[in-house]
Amino acid sequence: MASFVASSPAASAHPAQDDTDRGVTLDLVAGLDGHVSPGLPFPVVVEITAGRLVSGLLQVSTDTDFGPSGVQIPVEVAASTTKRYVVTAAVASGFGGGQVRAAVRSDGRSVASADQTVIIDQSDELV
Repeated sequence: MASFVASSPAASAHPAQDDTDRGVTLDLVAGLDGHVSPGLPFPVVVEITAGRLVSGLLQVSTDTDFGPSGVQIPVEVAASTTKRYVVTAAVASGFGGGQVRAAVRSDGRSVASADQTVIIDQSDELV
């Protein structure tokens, strides 16, 4: 599966949140520059930067017409490195936008999180 990731100031990603006692940050880019096609899955790229070894779960969730949808995968990031993960998410088929949320959980608690509002683009074909 090919994924296209673009980042621009127009994307409405919220800044990554940092758990300073653990030194873990998370950056999130959903869809193509924050735009997704209605009713189709889209890529979510998550970069985790760790100041120490982080081992846990990456949880990515979206809101769909049928309620919340999510995926979780095991992650491990070595100290002083950044690792990129790409997951496929579902989106609502209605008009407007949706929310994508990502969090890294380690030892039963969230150590970093981020969210982004995506625009469901009814008029253009995204390729």
